[in-house]
Amino acid sequence: MIKFKLDFNKIIGYFINRGNRFFARKAERDWRIMFVCFLAILIVVLVTSEFLFWKIQTELLLKDDLDIGKEGDQTLVIKKDLLKSILDEIEKKKEKYNEVLTIPPSIQDPSL
Repeated sequence: MIKFKLDFNKIIGYFINRGNRFFARKAERDWRIMFVCFLAILIVVLVTSEFLFWKIQTELLLKDDLDIGKEGDQTLVIKKDLLKSILDEIEKKKEKYNEVLTIPPSIQDPSL
């Protein structure tokens, strides 16, 4: 069994000023470590995102959820007659709305 002992004196001593020469060596090493860790994390994120985009594109990950617009193996086609009737209804509602906006309200002024 591995025993893990946390020595707070060493951790605190790491941040205590021990002279510029000590910190100059440590700082250079720490920057290198941070840069290597950043590159490693960046590579992992890029590979993971590329893998997810590839899975989504090939429809393996969300195959059941991406059946929108499909009926069996055939793609649904929009019916022009139905689309035209819906657009006509929307146009009629738009005209009625504009007509209602131009008619002044028939509310009498109560102060008269």
